[in-house]
Amino acid sequence: MTITEFASSRGIQTQTVSIYIKRHSKDFKGHTLKKGKAVELDSTALELLDKIYPLPKPIQIIEDTESRKELIQAQKQIIRLQEQLQEATRQIAQAEAIKLLLEDKKEQLTKSEYRINELEKALEIEKAKTWWDKLRHK
Repeated sequence: MTITEFASSRGIQTQTVSIYIKRHSKDFKGHTLKKGKAVELDSTALELLDKIYPLPKPIQIIEDTESRKELIQAQKQIIRLQEQLQEATRQIAQAEAIKLLLEDKKEQLTKSEYRINELEKALEIEKAKTWWDKLRHK
């Protein structure tokens, strides 16, 4: 196995392994062989490097089905509450629109009542006039 292969299997840089070997050259003397640009490692060199750079441990996945079920139930509850909130918001908007319409109708009714009162007063004034005043348009 080469230094490059070892480093890639451990998830580290090739330079890191090379520097470690150079710093501990006494331990690796006779256990490395240079072939072109690559440096071959024998079993002793691999054992020494394995102590320093062990293989990463596999990740254990622990599945908690009970918590998963609770999470799914909580998500469903959240969805239901969001739907209820949307419905309530729609109803509130509708109620506010109706309130505005009622206020407008009330204002129109008040104006109409005021106009009716004015016309009734004018009618009373006209009724109180004599036929002679009516004829002369007074």
